Amino acid sequence: MSNTLVYAMSANASIKLEQFNEIFRHVYLPYGGQNDEQIDVDARQQVIRILDSLGYCEFDFDNRMVYMCKPSLVLLPEFGLPKALLVGARTPRLEKKLKASVKERRRKAMLDHLQHSWNNTGIPTGLCIQAMDKTIIQEIADEAGIDCDVTTPAAWRLADMSATLDEVKYELNFEKRVEPSWNKRAFIIERLMFSSYTTEDSSQCLVEYRNPVTKQLHHWIWNGDDAAEINRDWGRYTVL
Repeated sequence: MSNTLVYAMSANASIKLEQFNEIFRHVYLPYGGQNDEQIDVDARQQVIRILDSLGYCEFDFDNRMVYMCKPSLVLLPEFGLPKALLVGARTPRLEKKLKASVKERRRKAMLDHLQHSWNNTGIPTGLCIQAMDKTIIQEIADEAGIDCDVTTPAAWRLADMSATLDEVKYELNFEKRVEPSWNKRAFIIERLMFSSYTTEDSSQCLVEYRNPVTKQLHHWIWNGDDAAEINRDWGRYTVL
C-alpha cells in the first residue's frame, strides 16, 4: 500500500538515513527481496523529493538523518470551498480520528483521498478535508490533536518567506572545480528536463551528479571551468 512507508517512518520522530533505506527496501520489495540492485534508484529519489517537498519529513543528508514533521492540516489556496491537506507524520489511528470527525460533520465537511499521478508505491495517498467554513477544519484538527492554521494558505506563507531569484544568484559561490567522475545528467532547457545526453560545451549549464555511494543527487551550475552548488529547483529557474 502507498501509505505503508510513511506509517513505518512515523513510528519515531527521527530515524537514520540507513533506517529509511531499510524501510524503503521492505516496502519496495514486499516479497522478501533483499538485493539493492532490484530497487529503482530514480524511484527512491522521487519518493525522497516528494516526501520532503510535501512536508511529510525533512531529509538531512549531511548528518544522514530523517526528521518527521508534526502532523498538521495545512490550508490550500482557495478555489471554491476551503480545503486543507494532511501533512507530516501519519498513523492509521490519526486517519481514523480524522475520518470520524468528518463523519460527524458530514453535512458540512467531506474527506477526499487524492491519488497521485506518480506511479510509485512509496508515495502516500493525499488526505484532503473540504468544509463549508475554515472554522470547521480547525475544529476537526483540534479533535484529532494536530496543528492547523486556517488564517493563510501554506503556499502563500512559503512564497512570502522565499528568497528571490536575484538573491539566489547573488549567493552562488563559483569556484574552480574538477568535474566528478560520477553518473551525470544535464538540464536541457529546450526540453525542460534532465538528460544523460550532454553536449561538449558545458558552460552555463545545470548538471546533476549522483554520488555512487550514498546515491544522493548533487546539482552544480557550470560557468566555463567554474561551478557552484545549488538547489535542484532553484538551479532550473536560474538557467532558464
